[in-house]
Amino acid sequence: MCDPKAGAFNINFRMKFQDGGSAVIRFPKPGCPMFPEEKIQNEVAAIKFIQDNTSIPVTFILHWGTREESPLGLGPFIIMEYINHETDVGSLEEIDESKWEVRRRPLSIHMNELVRLGTLARDKLPDATFSSSFDYFEALAELHIDHLMLQRNDAVDSETDCRRKYIARHLFRRLARQRKLTSDAHANGSFKLWCDDLLPSNILLDADMQIVGVVDWKFTYAAPAEFSFAPQGWLLLEQPEYWPDGVENWTNTYGSRLKTFLKAMTNAEDSAVASGLLEEGQRLSPKMKASWESGDFWAIYGARKSFAFDAIFWRELDSRFFGELGYPWKMLG
Repeated sequence: MCDPKAGAFNINFRMKFQDGGSAVIRFPKPGCPMFPEEKIQNEVAAIKFIQDNTSIPVTFILHWGTREESPLGLGPFIIMEYINHETDVGSLEEIDESKWEVRRRPLSIHMNELVRLGTLARDKLPDATFSSSFDYFEALAELHIDHLMLQRNDAVDSETDCRRKYIARHLFRRLARQRKLTSDAHANGSFKLWCDDLLPSNILLDADMQIVGVVDWKFTYAAPAEFSFAPQGWLLLEQPEYWPDGVENWTNTYGSRLKTFLKAMTNAEDSAVASGLLEEGQRLSPKMKASWESGDFWAIYGARKSFAFDAIFWRELDSRFFGELGYPWKMLG
């Protein structure tokens, strides 16, 4: 048994066997996942679906179980094969073998953190799937309002701050209800498999810099297509709300990095189209470019990130939807 390694939500123990084999057993970190059983169940379903339907290399699950099935009652667990590598709008459910349906609510990292850090009551979270992206975005907008109303500590700094936050959330909900945050083209599907926590650190490489595995599929669910169309925030390895020089500097820096990323993606897509692995209409690079240039990126980001919402709304969304001068919230007293 090797020394444990901990991430933000899990603790991993690697086991080495005398025959040369190796496996990893993983438990949720106490107090981090607010829905540990549901998280494990969703992740197992996502890994099996990816394994059955794609060429993405994922770890093979040897066994998994609930807290009750854990011999020491340590919590729900996954036992999976170890992958040798260089160390330097709903959730899926398997109905029967090779048949999958979206039957459970989309448990996102955003929802987990609202309960863990925002003290949001669990019964305020969605408890069902969504038939359209319009409905899902309206539900996310409602969560922003509930978060402001119910967070016990450090929710507002002053009366003015409270007014700004209250108005921003209700304006965002209005936009969701008016169906201005997403397009009609993909409103009713198809919904794409999405992982909230997929980062470069989840991709394992061998000594020849070849991908040998993609791991850690927690908080994976079927989401609106616009989630996948938006370029990924991890290009700078830091989120805009935590960028030391502020959101504006993050935006300028990100824009230059995005050009390089999209050029590399376009080259990869060209090769995939030429070899018949990708259809022309499946390219993501033009959709990501359009999302960034139109500002859809920020609408998606604001919907997904309750704790970053205020910095994003007033800087990126207010003038886009309510004119150059923005919404006249000061007139409300």
